[in-house]
Amino acid sequence: AYTMQVFNEFCHDPILTSSVLSDRHQTTKPKIQRAFDHLVKLGIVKEISGRQRNRRYAYDKYLTILVRDTSTRIG
Repeated sequence: AYTMQVFNEFCHDPILTSSVLSDRHQTTKPKIQRAFDHLVKLGIVKEISGRQRNRRYAYDKYLTILVRDTSTRIG
């Protein structure tokens, strides 16, 4: 259930950290990390920082759509 809440956060902010969500939801970083891990396992988000601590996660498919749509010229 909490994984769905975290996923919804990615729809509003496609790059997130556990610190950001910990502040927003006033919950523990391990709980957030479990949700991140689940979303990574499902292939929905990916870890983009390459670090062990203070990791950043991105909703890559969403970002790809945004970049594609904003780079398309009209007319």
